[in-house]
Amino acid sequence: MVMVRNRLYSEKDYKGQWIDAPDECCPCRPCWHLYHFPWWDSSGKMHSHFNCVTRHNSGCPFPKLRPLHIFYLSKRFKKRKKGDVFRCLRCGKEVRLGEEECDWIAVPHRQRKKIIEYLRQKGIRA
Repeated sequence: MVMVRNRLYSEKDYKGQWIDAPDECCPCRPCWHLYHFPWWDSSGKMHSHFNCVTRHNSGCPFPKLRPLHIFYLSKRFKKRKKGDVFRCLRCGKEVRLGEEECDWIAVPHRQRKKIIEYLRQKGIRA
């Protein structure tokens, strides 16, 4: 288990919270759906707990899914070749193209809000 978060959102934002995940690629998985599961101790104090709602409700489909990484469409990315390494804007993982099993999309923006807006226009969940 590792702690991961969706980097398209700030840490203060609901979807930018750290969660327990079976793998560092979890935020890039199509099933990933952060949810707030608070709990209260005996004194009545609330404690926040963020988790993947899919995994919480029905178990993790992790081995069956491919991550969907998001890359910045830079000049270097346009000239990419097999084996080049790029960092995912959503999960922060360094991905070696052509050697790792994954799907990806290149976006023309680096700012979080513009990336989220771009993905929504394309019908992709951020």
